[in-house]
Amino acid sequence: MNGNTRETFRGRRATLRSRMRLDASPERIFALLCPVREYGWIPTWSCDMIYSESGVAENDCVFATAFPEEGPRESWVVVRYEPPLAIEFVRSNSDRVIRYAIRLRADRGATDLDWSQIMTGLNETGNALVDARASGDAFEATVRRLDGLLAGYLERGRAG
Repeated sequence: MNGNTRETFRGRRATLRSRMRLDASPERIFALLCPVREYGWIPTWSCDMIYSESGVAENDCVFATAFPEEGPRESWVVVRYEPPLAIEFVRSNSDRVIRYAIRLRADRGATDLDWSQIMTGLNETGNALVDARASGDAFEATVRRLDGLLAGYLERGRAG
């Protein structure tokens, strides 16, 4: 080992994917994939809008969430915003980083939504979170829950 080399931490990574199908147009669904509009259909949603020129989701929008079951407070940045085809976020906290993507595709009057997360640990706590989520069961449960909430909202025009 020379003087310029040091031991470095190696983060672990998990890539998770799921799909849902909703009976609505991509345009109608995409509008709801926004930190402000999620208040209308996710009963437990809460965020602090940090920056948005329009007041809603857009490229480079920044917001924060605090869900204790998911670790420390998180910062989110919208890194891809292509209505009504795709939205991507980078979510980070002190333990891990997640690249979160949702892609929409119209199909015979319905919309297929492909959800994916690439989670990378930033420290040993983050690696433990990655390991705990690597099976994808928690991610799949989250997507199924969101599927039900979105479908209900699209059907009734309100949460619940």
